[in-house]
Amino acid sequence: MSKLHTYWSKISLGARVGLGFLLVSMLGAAVIVTGMLQMSMTHSRVNQFIRTDSIKVDLVHQMIDSVNARTISLYNLSHESDAFVQDDELTDFEIAGNAFVSARDELMTKHLDKSERKILEQIRKTAEQIRPNLLSLLDDNVSGNQKIAHDHIIDEIKPKQRRVIALLSELMEIQDENARADASDAENSYENAWLIMSILSMVLGVIGAAIVVIVIRLTDRQANLLRYQALYDSLTGLPNRSLFADRMQQTILAYKRAGKSFALIVVDLNHFKAINDTLGHQAGDDVLRHVARVTRLCLREPDTMARMGGDEFSIILPSAQTIGGAVIVAQRLIEKYREPVLIQGRELEVSASLGIAMFPRHASSLDDLQKIADSAMYQAKRQHTGYIVYSEEMESVENDVLDLQRQLRKAIAGDEFVLHYQPKIEFSTHGISGVEALIRWQHPDRGLLQPDSFIPAAENSELIRPITEYVLRKATKQTAEWLASGHNLTVAVNVSAVNIQDESFAETVAQILKETELPAELLELELTESAVMSKPDKAIECIKKLHEIGVQMSIDDFGTGYTSMSQLKGLLVTKIKIDRSFVKNMVACHSDAVIVRTAVDLSHSLGFKVVAEGVEDQSTWDELASLGCDSAQGFHMGMPLAPDEFAEWLADSPWSNPEEF
Repeated sequence: MSKLHTYWSKISLGARVGLGFLLVSMLGAAVIVTGMLQMSMTHSRVNQFIRTDSIKVDLVHQMIDSVNARTISLYNLSHESDAFVQDDELTDFEIAGNAFVSARDELMTKHLDKSERKILEQIRKTAEQIRPNLLSLLDDNVSGNQKIAHDHIIDEIKPKQRRVIALLSELMEIQDENARADASDAENSYENAWLIMSILSMVLGVIGAAIVVIVIRLTDRQANLLRYQALYDSLTGLPNRSLFADRMQQTILAYKRAGKSFALIVVDLNHFKAINDTLGHQAGDDVLRHVARVTRLCLREPDTMARMGGDEFSIILPSAQTIGGAVIVAQRLIEKYREPVLIQGRELEVSASLGIAMFPRHASSLDDLQKIADSAMYQAKRQHTGYIVYSEEMESVENDVLDLQRQLRKAIAGDEFVLHYQPKIEFSTHGISGVEALIRWQHPDRGLLQPDSFIPAAENSELIRPITEYVLRKATKQTAEWLASGHNLTVAVNVSAVNIQDESFAETVAQILKETELPAELLELELTESAVMSKPDKAIECIKKLHEIGVQMSIDDFGTGYTSMSQLKGLLVTKIKIDRSFVKNMVACHSDAVIVRTAVDLSHSLGFKVVAEGVEDQSTWDELASLGCDSAQGFHMGMPLAPDEFAEWLADSPWSNPEEF
């Protein structure tokens, strides 16, 4: 000891200070390393929890979707007598069942607690109980006893299906509780790190204390950041789905005790995917931040707005105790969204669809309220009404959609569709150069239906594929007959996003052209901007294949989307069809005339021909002619006509005999 004291006394004061500072620095480094390691370990744990919980939630959603799909197939099966349609429904039923089993099996491979495994075991047992009922149902259906099959669904199968849904909902609640427990564990880990660093900091003294304070502040900041990331959306700063569920549950409990009402509004942006695809994801992020900002300006302090994912938001309105109060907020939001906003140098007008549900009038649980508000929102999106308040009648509307899709399947099998043809007139010759084939449904009970009344339902159910093939086959066959009789006309057919993103669509078109013996250059396929840009990579690949066949491509309803001319230049299209909304009022409306003139000039500069839709009078024809438009169609030249009536038009109309002008 004396030797150590002697050695220490020989060290200079500067060396002593330096040694002390080195010791403090080492202790400070130990504090920093310990804190960073603890934060790194906890951060990794939190990320692992989040990834695992997210996968488990997605798998439960897949199981719920599969159960719903099986229920719809059972419903259609019990109401359907056509053997082919029954076979399709049985196939859909089997696919949904396989999806359910696949999701369940994958879920079983994840880390599950006892309660989750118990619920999954109950789901498995309930599914086994349903299996004999399904076999009886199929026997009754095959035997033609559809009434017995229907009663069997209502009395035996449907209650058990509801039991499965209830168990899945309970499983999701357990998963939410586990996620909150994981967040609590992470917070405890940070508290332990803080304790360790506090003990070490006591040794450092005045200089060491300063180092510890810095590290603690960094640690707290990181902990707060992780807690923030676990509960808030990083893009908009709004509460995320987890925090929203917690606040929603608290509001339900408080208002249930008080016997009061409150409103829930679900907001979903319209055409957001088109903005992402055409302007880029950065522009999409700017739009989401803009919507979050203007929405908060319209809300009160107690209100909660959360981003649920993608372009969907949910709003809790504790002060809106009547439907009228909720509607006022919804109207204010819609008006605010419609105000033009500058995004990346472009002025955009954002629109949204809102669904409104009231507690406890419409539902008294979190899941049910969210579900019916979502249902109201989708109804508003389909009807383009801006917002809709949930009502029990909406369930019947959804049933009507299912019934319409069932009738469409019968219409396809029963050849109930007909085509009408509208002429396209060239400005240079005043003569017809082609036609557009327009589908109609000769409904056995409702008469002749326009496409707007059934095409959206077909697009939402994949029925658009066989309908499009029907139109292509019918239109090309008719055009080939006209060609044989001396009328060299092109025929334009509308195709949807589902078609243009189908890898086999080009082969289908080629096969139909071969069957009908129509030259490929006489077929023109019309695509909307949104159909092309929803999945541009697949669309461009399909367009290239069609171009190689020799089919002409054109963009329909140009001006209604977000696509620029430069984007269209690489799509191998030959024509641009200006939407009728700009053409029909261009004589009286200066702004519409400017839009049409600009579209014509830009299209010609890029090598596109221009077709104007909706020409209904001579003055509009003359104005378009002065702008150099290439061709037009509309009631002024000819209405859509059935083949026999169109043959008479070809024989008598001056537009088919230009020398008569």
